[in-house]
Amino acid sequence: RLEALRGNTDEAAKLYERAGDTRGAASVYMTMADYEMAALVFKEGGLRAEAADAFAAAGRFDTAVGLFEELGQWDRALEAASQMGDIERQAGILARMGKDDASGRLLAESAEKQGNWDEAAARWEEAGEPKRAAEAWREAGQLARAGKLLVKMGDLQAAASLLVKSGDFNLAAEVFVRLGRFTEAGHAYHRAGDLGR
Repeated sequence: RLEALRGNTDEAAKLYERAGDTRGAASVYMTMADYEMAALVFKEGGLRAEAADAFAAAGRFDTAVGLFEELGQWDRALEAASQMGDIERQAGILARMGKDDASGRLLAESAEKQGNWDEAAARWEEAGEPKRAAEAWREAGQLARAGKLLVKMGDLQAAASLLVKSGDFNLAAEVFVRLGRFTEAGHAYHRAGDLGR
């Protein structure tokens, strides 16, 4: 019974195509949930937007993204790229949409999830997120970079601690002076002098 129904469907679609009715032919396949075949019919008939939708419905997100990009339908392209989990492609689409900060944040979050803290930190800095960048530099073990970024942000308390741990005693001492913690500044300068011998 199913084969007979499929045969009738194919025959109906062919008749629509012979009549030049691309939408009719594709709708037959859509009704049967044969989205890939519908997409191919739409594409052959020059109906790229409909083809992109059908390719997305068929799970062929890469093809759908390409068509949505060609059509300048950036939100739809972004949605399809998200469905296929392609972070790089999503970031590229966001950049073409003029959303460079969002693109950078997406790449930074992806790098964090992969445990690539150096890349994440650099991406956070590019995206204008110094607090997140400092956290990532700390996770990467680059305490001096994290501390220097915190100094720029004005978070002197957190910066001083990281700078001492990193061994950058001169900068740590300067930060302690700015905090009015002169004894700790003296200790830090003393340790910096011991390292210089």
